[in-house]
Amino acid sequence: MTDFDAYAEAERRGWSDPDVARAYADLLTVDWPHDVVNLCRGEATALRTVLDHLCSVALAPVDWQVDPARLRPGDVPLFVGDPSRLRSMIGWVPSTPVETALNELLQWWRERIGDSPSSPTTSR
Repeated sequence: MTDFDAYAEAERRGWSDPDVARAYADLLTVDWPHDVVNLCRGEATALRTVLDHLCSVALAPVDWQVDPARLRPGDVPLFVGDPSRLRSMIGWVPSTPVETALNELLQWWRERIGDSPSSPTTSR
């Protein structure tokens, strides 16, 4: 297993998705007695999951390569926000699966830069 494999398999970060806009709008409708509210799902998504999904829906084969100079060994291996304050304020529960959010993001980019399978890819 390479350094990236270990990095990518780790549960890395919480994931934002289209539900975020709904949460922001809902927050505007309530008194906000707190300084900070975490807008998060309360669960982590492995970077490998994101990469594997995007590669599976790509219009062309995707080869990728890890640049070891960009790996950050000081990163916290698990970083997940606590949405309990948000839920208590507005009852917010995310309803969009991560894969759906990724598909929507990919579609957004395709509409802006084109969906040609001849787009450049990197080497693995």
